[in-house]
Amino acid sequence: MLSDSTLGIAGGEGQAPSLPSPDGPAHRKPCSGSPSMAPARGRVWPMVRGVRCVSCNFVLDQDDPVAEAGTVTSPMEELTFVFARLKGLLLTDSKASEAVEDLAEAVKKSVPGSLGAGVSLIDDQGRKRSTGYTDDVVAAADELQYELGQGPCLTAWAAESTVQIDDVRTDDRWPLWREAVADLPLRSTLSIALVHDRRSIGALKVYSPLPSAFSAQDRKQLVLLASPAATLLGTAQPDTAPAAASKALQHALATRDLIHTARGVLMERHGLDADTAMRRMLTEAASTKTDLKAVALSVINGTAGSSH
Repeated sequence: MLSDSTLGIAGGEGQAPSLPSPDGPAHRKPCSGSPSMAPARGRVWPMVRGVRCVSCNFVLDQDDPVAEAGTVTSPMEELTFVFARLKGLLLTDSKASEAVEDLAEAVKKSVPGSLGAGVSLIDDQGRKRSTGYTDDVVAAADELQYELGQGPCLTAWAAESTVQIDDVRTDDRWPLWREAVADLPLRSTLSIALVHDRRSIGALKVYSPLPSAFSAQDRKQLVLLASPAATLLGTAQPDTAPAAASKALQHALATRDLIHTARGVLMERHGLDADTAMRRMLTEAASTKTDLKAVALSVINGTAGSSH
């Protein structure tokens, strides 16, 4: 436990401690429990630490000289802290861009050695709502997917699944995108769909300059992160009306519908659940070195190996 004197803050019985607000004087927030506080340190923002009330879980920020000295916290501590920040943002109707930028930073820091991370929100018509990137390379690689209508992030969104590339130079699933990013310093990627209220609202992704950079643990951690992230981002307000969808993105939307139809065919034909049906198609695409759209068409036409 941290005492009020340790934190340099004041709090009365039944209230959360008072902290300096970046927009004005110190403030208080009613708390249903005692003034006892517990640390919830994070390195998502330099020199920032959160203190969490052990009674009501309300999180406040406090400048942290320990963080400046180089205190290292675990990835899960970082993610816990950023979720607390995001929850506060969304409860005050912050714009979606604020949320995705914060989340992108958290994703990058949760995967050691990553080149960068990004988060994209996409509406039901296949139009990009908001994006957040930690690095220019990530932004460039991602924007090329929207221009070309193909790539791992778009496939993760369309298929509501996780897509991993161990080596961009040898992966044949998105030839146009692979050629377009050939000059960028990236070799492996990991993209996870953000699914909220039974619909895919976007995807988060990490990139690395090294081949086979992402472990099974990295994949598991990001999959676990995606669910609560989608719940939070699903309530975020759009910044503006989304831009009109390009022909390439309209094609991506049609591909998503085709994939969903093929998944339904496999579920009906073989009594599979949605996840198993999607894994079968992804496995088929990888083993035959074809894209997911081609596999979906073969499933619908009754010619895919995954349909037998």
